[in-house]
This record gives sequence, structure tokens and C-alpha cells, in this order.
Amino acid sequence: MSKLHGLLALSLVVAACASSDPGPSPTTAGSAPSSTSPVNVRTVDPRPGAPGIGDPLYPNLGNGGYDVADYRLELEVEPATGMVRGIAAVEAVALHDLSSFNLDLVGMEVRSVDVAVAERRGAATWRRRGRELVVVPAEPIPAGVVFVVTVVYEGVPGPVPEGAVPFAPGWRKVGDTIYVFDQPDGAAGWFPANDHPRDRATMTLTVTVPEDVVVVSAGERSSRRVGDGRREYRWVIDDPIAPYLVPLGIGPFRERAEPPAGSIPVTTWFDPDIPEGRLEPFRRQGEMVEFFAERFGPYPFERIGALIVEDESLRAALETQEVSTYTSPSLAWGEAVVAHELAHQWFGDAVTVARWDDIWLNEGFATFGQWLWAEHDVGPEVYDRQVMRAYRTMSGLDRASSGVPPEDAARQAREAYPPPDHPRADELFSASVYQRGGLTLVALRDLVGDEGVFDVLEEWVRRFGGRSATTEDFVALVEERLGAEAAELVTAFVEDPQIPPMPQRGLAPPG
Repeated sequence: MSKLHGLLALSLVVAACASSDPGPSPTTAGSAPSSTSPVNVRTVDPRPGAPGIGDPLYPNLGNGGYDVADYRLELEVEPATGMVRGIAAVEAVALHDLSSFNLDLVGMEVRSVDVAVAERRGAATWRRRGRELVVVPAEPIPAGVVFVVTVVYEGVPGPVPEGAVPFAPGWRKVGDTIYVFDQPDGAAGWFPANDHPRDRATMTLTVTVPEDVVVVSAGERSSRRVGDGRREYRWVIDDPIAPYLVPLGIGPFRERAEPPAGSIPVTTWFDPDIPEGRLEPFRRQGEMVEFFAERFGPYPFERIGALIVEDESLRAALETQEVSTYTSPSLAWGEAVVAHELAHQWFGDAVTVARWDDIWLNEGFATFGQWLWAEHDVGPEVYDRQVMRAYRTMSGLDRASSGVPPEDAARQAREAYPPPDHPRADELFSASVYQRGGLTLVALRDLVGDEGVFDVLEEWVRRFGGRSATTEDFVALVEERLGAEAAELVTAFVEDPQIPPMPQRGLAPPG
């Protein structure tokens, strides 16, 4: 019997199976008491933690009332069937007196839940409500107290339906290969979490799989045989990570060491069906990181990597922390997509968004980084061409050139490409978020020069690295370092209905 199976058996003895059906009333998670009584604590005003973290775009994402410090996940995975048996121990601190709290969890069958406070464990009551796992501890948890909630669960994870992207994010199975693509809220499809970028935590991810299968994630790796033709992989992620940024690949991946970035190792994992000739852009990951480090500050993590999955049904890449995830069709974008995802390690991973409607702080910044790499690698004329193409699209100049009356062309562009700050929930990854977001930093660079713009970007990562930030934070930093005119320019580019002119380039909207 594996360690995980043993823990499952023990948990099921201690806490009988509870109903996983949504319902208005809690269902007792255990008919037998735990071996130690719940801690007797004094609370002043216990109340439920909020079912959402307060995101203005997706109010039901994440949860309030606590802050996660650490996840310990133990998963047994059968790649052939997709079956997962898991134990998640979530360590958190109560932000106010908690009578109950929620975890995000979609689809999986919960077997038991208990809550430990001050090292005393007690069976908890719980219920399912949509994507929420509502947990009621045996005693209220006082503000400032650390607690650990342990959830035993199983099932076949799947993508989480979400209107923000044109596909369902989350756990994806292609043949016997599994990977995750969790932005913005797919992590809840395979482990209980506070699934919002505002709540980052360390993680230990232990995955047991058949001996011929490789498990890829972030952090410090170790593995060992556990008998019965199975191997256990353990990845310890010491840099706090947002749930959607946890990389995971389970399959017959090959591993290739790339030229390092100084002392930082670089590794590419790839499906063996992908010809190595298509992987040539990944040889330069270390070189790209060194280039960005000169402009954005030191690389924020200890490792650099890429996971390339053979999945012809999806053309996408995601900046999962340390090890970015790419599907095979995304390789058609060449070095541009590699540069984009590596820039995200600073902008999106080191600094996460506090609200999803500030996503341009991730995508616009990474687009700017992608253009900078092209300028460095190929020449300034390529950078200028990319900027010109993006501006013509965002402003409507391209429509005017095709014969649309100038005023109509500008109006059509305003409707098609609204300001990148505060996008609609179903346009989280619109072209404007990427291109007009990137043009914001181009315009700032045009105004203040390289020294000014890179000073702000480096200070942004230094000040907010390991934390979440907002557009207001960025505008305030720009004003602090570069003055009111620069701050007004940034605000206009990300908020005005019509994209502003770029006078240094002789560009202005039609009409």
C-alpha cells in the first residue's frame, strides 16, 4: 500500500464520507471523533469568511477571511484513466474570527475534511455550493491564528468552464499526457485552493505515477521508487506562488539542459513526439533572461524552464512560474512567444495582479518585453515595425487606409479595442490588453528614454515583487519617479476610449 493510500484509509476511518451534493445545510464530515479534541479558543465576533476575495471582475473567485501560507498536496494519478486521489493540507491564518470559510474546488468528490488549530485536529462539517467547498470548523477560529484544513478527495479532474478565455482552463488530458493551463481559475479543478492571484503561498507537490511517467513542476525536485512499478516525484516550491501559476506536466517527457543564465540552470521538458528542430528557440532562454535582467532587475526565481506539450487542439502558452507551459501549436510563434513568457516571470509571476481587470500589467508588460527582445536580437527597425503595426490596428489607421472614412475608422477601432484597463469579464485577453498595453510602455519610453522607463520597471519589481499590485500603484510609481506628465500619459493610454497620439513617432488616430 502506498503512503497516499494509507493516509486515505486512515482518514476514511477517522471521518466518514460526507455528501458531495450542493445543499443549503452542512453535512457532518465524520461520525467518529478525532483522536484529539478541537482546541477551545475564545473568539469575539466569529463570522463566515467571504465566498469571494473581492475581485471586481470575477466577484466569486478566491475567498475572504483567511490568507494561505502553504499548500501540501499529495496526489496519486493514473494517466491512462485520469483518476486522481488526493490529500490537500492547506495552512492559513485567519484574518478575522472565522465561524466558517470557503475553499475553491470544482468537480472532485470530497471524502473528508478536518481542521487543525494549535496542532489539535477536529472533524469539520462541510458542504458543496457550486465551486465552493464551505467548511465549518468544530470551534470558531480566532483572528490571527494559524490553522490547517485537510481535504481528502478524488475524481477525474477536467477543465473549468469560464468565459474569460475561448477554452475551458484547468486540467487537460491528451492521450496519456496530462498538463494544466489554469489561468484564470482552473486550479480549483484539481486541488482545493484560494484560487486568486492575490493569495500566494509556498507549496510542496508530491505526485505518484507509474514508473515510466515523468512529473514536471517548479521548485526543487526529488523522486524515488515506491514499489508496485510506481515512482513518487516531489517538487518543493519555496517562492510563494499563485494557484493558477503552478506548472504541472505528467507524461513521457524528455529533459534537455539548455545554456544557463549565469548560474541559473535552464531546462526544457518536451513531448518526445515533438521534433527537436522545433525546439530551437528554447536554446536561448538563458540569453533572454540575461537580457531582461539588465532592464527589469535580477531574475526573480532560482530556476528557468519550459514544458512543451503535444496538444494540437490548443494553441497557447502560459507563464507558469519558473517553468512556462507551451502547447505544440504555439511553437509556430517562434522566439517571440518564448520571450513573452519569460518576461512574464517578472511581470505576472514576481508581481501578480491584485485584480484581474488590471491584467494589462501582465500582458502589456510582457508584450513590451517581447518587442524589446526583437529590437535587441534583430534590430530597431523590427521593434518600430511591430509598434507601428500595433498602433495602426488599435487606432483605426489601418481601417482608414482601406477606405473607411477617418471618423468611422476611429469609432470602429474604439469599439473593437477598448482601453486595456478594466476589460470586460469575457475580454480578459483581448488584443487591446496586449497591444495597447504594450504601446503604453513604448509611449513612456519615447517620452522619458531608456533610463527612465527601465528605472520604473526595475523599481516596480523591486517594490512589489512577491506581492500583488494595481494600475493605480503603477501610475503612482511613474509619477514618483518620472513626474506628472509621464503619469498622465500612462493613464491616458490605459483608460481613454481613444488611444492617444504618439507624437515622437508621428502617429495619431484618424480624423
